[in-house]
Amino acid sequence: LLTGTYNPAVFLETIAEAGTVEVGKRGDLLLLGKNPLKKIQNLRQVEGLLVRGAWLSRETLDTRLDEIAERWER
Repeated sequence: LLTGTYNPAVFLETIAEAGTVEVGKRGDLLLLGKNPLKKIQNLRQVEGLLVRGAWLSRETLDTRLDEIAERWER
């Protein structure tokens, strides 16, 4: 999990703004339904995504993914 969160922020020198959940940092967050530390497959249990302070529900994400797939098939 560090490989996808903290480590890139350190590498990109953006750790002051991103990479961890702290007051004052950018509001990008993936909400999971189950703990990925107990089982890595739980990363597939996405409940929603918070991007730049805007909440995207599982339903919204599914709709957007369907739209992308539809455009790709054309």
